[in-house]
Amino acid sequence: MASISAKTTILTIVSIFMCIVAVINIAIGIIFFVIGQAVDDRYKDAQEINATVQTINVVKEKKSSNYEIFVNYDFKGENYKNVKLEGVVNPSSIKEGDSIKILVSASSPTTATMMKFGFIFSIVAGVLGGLGVIFLIIFIVLLVARSKAKKRAYQA
Repeated sequence: MASISAKTTILTIVSIFMCIVAVINIAIGIIFFVIGQAVDDRYKDAQEINATVQTINVVKEKKSSNYEIFVNYDFKGENYKNVKLEGVVNPSSIKEGDSIKILVSASSPTTATMMKFGFIFSIVAGVLGGLGVIFLIIFIVLLVARSKAKKRAYQA
């Protein structure tokens, strides 16, 4: 009888843990999805144009380096100088003076990026949401197993 009680206690603890992990994963997945949509919305009216790389700065942090790329371009008859690109990951193949393709927001011409990166957030959202659903299924299976173990313990 004591071992069945211990099993149900362990199943309860594990199922609660799985439920918490599931809820956290689904919540983070939703947050990443919303962020991804907001990022893509900023570039929904974007146009692809050519720009010249003016400056590449490396910003060193404790464990990593971030890159800032500043470009010059003409857009709708206006000349834009030293505009910082958003969403730069690692410009290893880009040098100062290079001509590159960028996306410029038509409604905010000083908002530019090298790519639409909102889809990255959507991928992360899908993975985390999927893991959350898997953990939720495990939680349900463990709850069913726990209730069956309790039912057998009371019948014995």
